Amino acid sequence: MLELLREKLNYFKFATCFLAMMVGILAFHSIGGQVIEYYQLRQQVERNTVENKALDNLNEETRLRQMADVYGGETPEATLKLYVTALERGDYALAAKYFTEENRDHVLIELKQVNKKELGHTLTILKTMKRVEPPASSTVPTAASRSKIHMFAVADGVEFLIEFSLYPNGVWKIVRGA
Repeated sequence: MLELLREKLNYFKFATCFLAMMVGILAFHSIGGQVIEYYQLRQQVERNTVENKALDNLNEETRLRQMADVYGGETPEATLKLYVTALERGDYALAAKYFTEENRDHVLIELKQVNKKELGHTLTILKTMKRVEPPASSTVPTAASRSKIHMFAVADGVEFLIEFSLYPNGVWKIVRGA
């Protein structure tokens, strides 16, 4: 009888140890998973912070370049007039400077490839461009809508649209279309 009692006691010890070990494993897995998740989130926050700083630096560099860019007018119409004058003089490098920085090099390459007849036709169209006013039904203008203006012309049944963007220094630049 004593031996049966010892077997039950050993079984009880084994079951208790096994159960305690399983609870320990589950607790460790649960807590360990949370710890791992915490460190992964912490690393992600650190990466995001570094990326945001890099983006802020890039945005600041872009803003500083835009502030230093004086090529353009105080209105979209003034920028267009400066652009047309540069084209009429054949100064394509100057004409390209009236475009936003990201489009400037591409525009210069295109301007150098334009023939005189195409250029004359383009100049005629550019001189007829008119500002596109927002619809009367539109809501109060936002900062974004005030910093983008479009000009429009129709020639030979073809519609032409130029988009302008306001740089932080108050100079209007051509984004695309001319």
